[in-house]
Amino acid sequence: MKKLADKTSLKVLNRLERYISAGSIKAGDAWDVFSRPDKALEAKVKELKINALELESLKKLKVLVKDKLKSRISGRCAYCKRVMGQHGMSWHIEHIKGKTLNPQFIFDMENLTFACIDCNYTKSSSVDKPNLSHEIINPNSKAFQYSKHIKFIHIATENLHYLRYSPISTEGTATYTKLAFKRLELIELVTSLNPVIRDIATRIDTRVDDLDESDDSLKEFMMALKDAIT
Repeated sequence: MKKLADKTSLKVLNRLERYISAGSIKAGDAWDVFSRPDKALEAKVKELKINALELESLKKLKVLVKDKLKSRISGRCAYCKRVMGQHGMSWHIEHIKGKTLNPQFIFDMENLTFACIDCNYTKSSSVDKPNLSHEIINPNSKAFQYSKHIKFIHIATENLHYLRYSPISTEGTATYTKLAFKRLELIELVTSLNPVIRDIATRIDTRVDDLDESDDSLKEFMMALKDAIT
């Protein structure tokens, strides 16, 4: 990421890394400065506060990072391979090695990819916290080929979306289980059959996307609600 940054945003990233190392801020708070710079402009904690020049610089950097990552994954979630923008789902810059337990890689492009809100949230709650990132697929690993780990079929018509995953490797099986792909298969089918449910699911995704890193309990409740309606 630093190679894409200008002098202003580079200084911010370096400053945040120093604060993380010193224990002044948490990795999640530092990431919020990059991902939500508008809020950081008015932050009460001095370590997280940025000025107007830094705000514009971080916004430009975020666009560059997102474009780079989207191109790398060809517009699909790095884990489930659903098409970006489908059903109005939210999409997140995803840390392959969770930032809380691996803060040294927080701004490393080789540790970043793009994921749908379902994979991002499930990985954050069930994989990253116990540091099981090494057990699932690593889409940024050298010579990575998704088809060597998971076979997937996606059939879409005007009124029906059918999605099925078949794990092949050990990492593929762990990904299918830990990222709850069976649940994704159900969500894809149900939301394609019922536009009302699809609209509610989209609204939940949008609200979850607006929440800060610190709102984990509310995120968990809202994603559980999404599971219940689908």
